[in-house]
Amino acid sequence: MRGRIDEAGALREELEAERQARRDAERLAEENARALYDRQDELELLEMVAGASNEATAIEPALGAAIVHVCAHMRWPVGHAYLSDEASGTLRSTSVWYLEDEARYSAFRDATERSTAPGLPTRVVKAGEPAWVADVATEPEFQRAEVAMGAGLRSGFAFPVLMGTQTVGALEFFSDRPAEPDPVLLGLMAQIGVQLGRVVERERAREELERSNADLEAFAYLASHDLAAPLRAVSGFVSLLGRRYHDRLDDEGREIIGYAIDGVQRMQAMIDDLLLYSRAGTADLQRQDVAAHGLVAAALRDLAPALAETGAAVEVGELPTVHADAGQLQRVFQNLLSNAMKYTAPDVEPRVLVSCRDLDAAWEIAVADNGIGIEPRNAERVFEMFARVHGGADYRGTGLGLAISRRIVERHGGRLWVEPNAGGGSVFRLTLPR
Repeated sequence: MRGRIDEAGALREELEAERQARRDAERLAEENARALYDRQDELELLEMVAGASNEATAIEPALGAAIVHVCAHMRWPVGHAYLSDEASGTLRSTSVWYLEDEARYSAFRDATERSTAPGLPTRVVKAGEPAWVADVATEPEFQRAEVAMGAGLRSGFAFPVLMGTQTVGALEFFSDRPAEPDPVLLGLMAQIGVQLGRVVERERAREELERSNADLEAFAYLASHDLAAPLRAVSGFVSLLGRRYHDRLDDEGREIIGYAIDGVQRMQAMIDDLLLYSRAGTADLQRQDVAAHGLVAAALRDLAPALAETGAAVEVGELPTVHADAGQLQRVFQNLLSNAMKYTAPDVEPRVLVSCRDLDAAWEIAVADNGIGIEPRNAERVFEMFARVHGGADYRGTGLGLAISRRIVERHGGRLWVEPNAGGGSVFRLTLPR
């Protein structure tokens, strides 16, 4: 009898152990599922912020998108962004806010914008790491405690926007309930701070490039003007010397004077192109609806001597009416057509075809030739200033024509590039928005 009782007790213990093991397994599975869900939620937040950062063309829209995504993820009602002044490093409040309830939190926003150095973001910028306020009522360094509590805000945290190791801003968020520091959340926010720092770095680099380009354009314009006057004087005196002493000079002397005049003319052409390059980037565009066919015809009239000299056959297909600066776009066509006639093999009659394709949102105009072509490795280099991929006396030029043309097209919102022509030669394609 006792043996049966012991056996039943053992079975009960075994069943209870199995039940406990099943409960533990279910609890562990639930915890793992919750952790996976939370992890997936975090990854989605990072993905959304990264996408907004990559698409942003300015700093503040990227900050605004990040604040909205973080507030939605945490269900916290207030978020705000600060940026450091690039020159002084002083932290300043931006206009980037998320307020779940405008009326309720407007007083807190106004107090924040009036504050010269809010304690929480300043602490973050100095330390270069996140900071957490578990309860604004008991945090001695939180200067906006009174107005925050009046708005019903109880806790908050901030994290730095990092450009490398440099802190260039901070984002802060507030909740309407007390909250203890969450290391996992702060780690996630640190990654977002790095993503936003890349936007700041990209935008500052763009601004610096624009400043450098503006300085270069101003220098080119002034230098060209300063060089033009003495160059005209040299040209005038050398020409006068050649005319006045022509009969007294031998063949070598006249040849030397010819070289001097030719050099002055090439220098003058380079100065003129420098001025054109500068103006192409700074002059206001006088846009109007203009027939592209008429601009090509005008360019060909200006190139009449080259047409007669080369015997080029130019075919112009149907071209659209475009909204552009007529003078500048004619300059583009003139440069492309001139190159198409110039860069041909000896004893080959240049053949040029100008055509157009409708891309729905833009027009694509092509200038195709049967010339000597451009190697694929030089497809971008030909658009650089002073680039000469074809040397020699047979292909003279300043190396600025294509740089000027690309700048003009890009200012119109289009693109200019070159491709090999299937039948030999090159095809220059440009797009213009409709």
